[in-house]
Amino acid sequence: MISASVFGFFGGLGAWEIAAIIIVLGMIFGASRIPEIGANLGKGIKNFRKSFSEAEADDEQQSKQLDEGQKPQEEQTNKE
Repeated sequence: MISASVFGFFGGLGAWEIAAIIIVLGMIFGASRIPEIGANLGKGIKNFRKSFSEAEADDEQQSKQLDEGQKPQEEQTNKE
């Protein structure tokens, strides 16, 4: 049996609540559209994580440049 801790990102939802949500989604969207919705949701999460990690890398690069006494690249390109 699947424990509730596996679904920790759903908050306090148990297995029965998750099953009920899946059944309702199946009735609303139809069984054929659920995989498509899941794939699109997965792509969206992947893009969000990618852009978040890129933003973190940019922040780290700018802080490293500031520590070295250089102007960040954005300021250098905007003033030229």
